[in-house]
Amino acid sequence: MKVSVIIPIYNAMEYLPISLEKVLNQTYHNIEILLVDNNSKDGSYDYIKTLEKNDCRVKALIATMQGPNYARKVGFEASTGDYVLFCDSDDFIVEDAVECFVNKIKETNADIVVGNYKEVTKNNEVLKERKGIPYKYNGENLKEHNDIIHIKPALWNKIFRRNLIKESFFITSKIGEDMVITISSIMEAKNIAYVDKTVYHYVPNDEGLSNSVNARNLLDILTTTEELKKIAKTQNTYNRYEDEIEFLCFTHVIYKILRTVMMENEDERIEVYTRLREYLKKNCKYKETKYYKTKIYYRIAAMLLMNNNIYNLNISRKMLKAIFENKTLYKYFKKLDN
Repeated sequence: MKVSVIIPIYNAMEYLPISLEKVLNQTYHNIEILLVDNNSKDGSYDYIKTLEKNDCRVKALIATMQGPNYARKVGFEASTGDYVLFCDSDDFIVEDAVECFVNKIKETNADIVVGNYKEVTKNNEVLKERKGIPYKYNGENLKEHNDIIHIKPALWNKIFRRNLIKESFFITSKIGEDMVITISSIMEAKNIAYVDKTVYHYVPNDEGLSNSVNARNLLDILTTTEELKKIAKTQNTYNRYEDEIEFLCFTHVIYKILRTVMMENEDERIEVYTRLREYLKKNCKYKETKYYKTKIYYRIAAMLLMNNNIYNLNISRKMLKAIFENKTLYKYFKKLDN
């Protein structure tokens, strides 16, 4: 069984020597490593070209268009493995991760395997250990649970049967583009397994604490949610997962509404808030889902943020802005982003 490891790279020289060492030292040997440079300016491409010369498993590729998802697509199209694994260039894959995934695949014939991960510092110091799935699930086929699509949608703690992933999954969006690949693949899969083993070390960033928020980054979530629904309808999985999809889309949009309080330009903030709010007003199926009805903090968030009068009060925005200026509060409210 051959596994393709795909890594988009952009100005990542600070991390590449350590992160790629973990990939090159995988205990499972039947792998190919597709390193896709996204027009780096710091020597990253020269570095991966050197690796390509010295290791026949490595392919150094160039993505001519910007964005990690385009780079992932370039790597995916060049891949020849039976399964694919996506990593980020500034994180660390555990050296026996591929072997753990392959063993679980051989045991279960799974289309997707999900593993645990650790949040770590740039120096790989452990901050927190995370389970890949909710504690309520047992070791059975996770496909039996519709809300499996509500697990953390990151690509990097999962391995996918290659033929699950379609070209349409690689959408053009700056927000949630990896979520579309993950969720669309989960809906397409027949058998999803879990390995209770840490397979990945993820380096979180404090981007959410920034005082400046880009309008496109917020509005791109609308592209992401619509593309996710479109793919589900095309692959005839929307009807089965309608509640889960509608609630998932709501959680991401309501969080972006919350983020608008960080926008510096007042006119732009109002425009973005209005567009996001109107989207949820027109796409309000989430209100009928069991998830919305049973999770009171989402109903409170919707009540506050969807009410134009409350949102526009200076005191309200100051209080909401304080969330993003305080790391403890931010980590709590980040849960709204599902």
